[in-house]
Amino acid sequence: MDTVVSASKPFGLRTFYIPKESGVPCQFIQKIGLKYADPKDVKDNWGLLDKWKLLAPRSPIAGQTDFTKPVGFYYEGNIRIVPPGTCCTESFLVLFASDSKDEVLSFKTYLFTKVIRFLLLQCVASQDVIRDKYKFVPHLGNYSGSYTDEMLCEMWSITEEEWQYIDSRIHNYEK
Repeated sequence: MDTVVSASKPFGLRTFYIPKESGVPCQFIQKIGLKYADPKDVKDNWGLLDKWKLLAPRSPIAGQTDFTKPVGFYYEGNIRIVPPGTCCTESFLVLFASDSKDEVLSFKTYLFTKVIRFLLLQCVASQDVIRDKYKFVPHLGNYSGSYTDEMLCEMWSITEEEWQYIDSRIHNYEK
């Protein structure tokens, strides 16, 4: 997935960019939420603006310093699915983009599996989870339907012992 996840600043907007009263809908840090960016400030070098996007915080594990406990990455409260025409500041990465909202929703089920979050954990050494940290997460190409840990364990021949370890390392979140 390190070739699919956007680079930092996917639309060229810094975290401290000041929201505007009108313009391009823009997802800012949680306490600001959805506001606007001046169209002349928005860069779309990767052709993401006109697609459905799954946005995830650049620092999804901020505050967790004890990695001997299960790690929590992504959950409903910190990701955003935004429609075409919406951008974000560098507080978010675009983890996946598609012309289809259904495909983005399907990708979200893939991301929310413990298997995928465990693979991601293998490269994480700090609170910043940027593009290069996704190098062990397989990109399936197309996403449809719902993904489950059971499905991925079967697909990749993960043993029961391996699954027990994965399960112990990743925090449970309601989907």
